[in-house]
Amino acid sequence: MTQRANFRGQNVYAYQVSDATWELLKQEYDAGNLTLPCCGGNAVPKEHPTSGTRFFSHAPYAGRTCEWKATGALQEELVREACTVLDKLGWKVESDCWCEGVAVDIIAKNLETGKRFAFMIETGSKADRPDDTLISEDAILTNSDLDKTLWLLPEQRFHQLKNTVEAIPFHRATVDAENTVGNLARSLRRWLEPVETSNSEQPTQSDVRGDPLPSDEPTGIEADPEWQDGKSSVGSPAVRVDRLTRLANRWLSANHANTWLNKVHPSISYNNSPLGAAQCAATGYLEAQNALKAEYDAILNGTSP
Repeated sequence: MTQRANFRGQNVYAYQVSDATWELLKQEYDAGNLTLPCCGGNAVPKEHPTSGTRFFSHAPYAGRTCEWKATGALQEELVREACTVLDKLGWKVESDCWCEGVAVDIIAKNLETGKRFAFMIETGSKADRPDDTLISEDAILTNSDLDKTLWLLPEQRFHQLKNTVEAIPFHRATVDAENTVGNLARSLRRWLEPVETSNSEQPTQSDVRGDPLPSDEPTGIEADPEWQDGKSSVGSPAVRVDRLTRLANRWLSANHANTWLNKVHPSISYNNSPLGAAQCAATGYLEAQNALKAEYDAILNGTSP
């Protein structure tokens, strides 16, 4: 399972393509024009039946002959979300790559600094992917031409390996995978922001596209496209509730998000919860979104109860 496939000499990414292109790729698979980056075998466009996450899979007869590490649906959801975060932050992303014989989930290039990072997302069990394997792969990548390797590990493995490899943890929810995905996206954004700040040389005339540099560029939760969507067009009650739920799960930890969404907040009118406010009115949604930012800022500042 991968997020990337090769179509007539060009990379295509499952997380980026439109619905119409996705249907076209299904036809191209039937014609034998879609291949996998891991082994060159035929790439089968598929969708997870529950989450809807798109990915490219091996044909049934080919998976067991490929040397790429075994992955599952959660792995693809996490790779997709990490790719989306990096892409929105302006990094050039390539997923499912070989580097010095190591299967790398994501190689991303910071277009301002030119630095190339490897992002290794680990969901495999210790039986399939022992600590020694991860440490060995980290050493190989550290000695390659990449500038940095970051591991994204479940909390338990993070505590075991944090002194050996550079890593950030994510909470692996057993019931709702969206909580896991949201937690990883939040952690990755928080890790990347100081990295970008410390490593980048600020341009004086224009940004990488040649446009005038924006003033007071939003950061953190305010840089989230869905946050900006909510500021400009709040939508119907169902749209408001869905957007607020996604934002909370992306920027708060799994348990915290659920509690926050359903707890009464003094800053919200009529003594309502964020979800209740979003359901009732557009003004309620805006109050809830502002309350979410306040909650996130309090976490960053260490003042959250």
